[in-house]
Amino acid sequence: MDKKQVAVLIANGIVWEEDPNLRGQPRATFYSVNKNTKEVVKHDLPADPYSLNLYLKRGFTLTPPNVGQEPTCPICGRTCKSEFGLKAHMRSHK
Repeated sequence: MDKKQVAVLIANGIVWEEDPNLRGQPRATFYSVNKNTKEVVKHDLPADPYSLNLYLKRGFTLTPPNVGQEPTCPICGRTCKSEFGLKAHMRSHK
């Protein structure tokens, strides 16, 4: 990975250990969730800085999402059925 790719990853909060065997590899693994089946889909996509920004802005992630786990309030521990419900609940703590 070059400096631009590393900067994009750091800007998105990704921390990793560099593997010398992967140096110069032009691919990255992205994850998304299939809206119909709620299944995590793994994508092997280009890892140039432009593509990294493009895919991260379109909702892809670099770590697998937790599918099937209900979001939990970090303040009181209440679980909600969706992220939208958790956001609505968080307003009650203000």
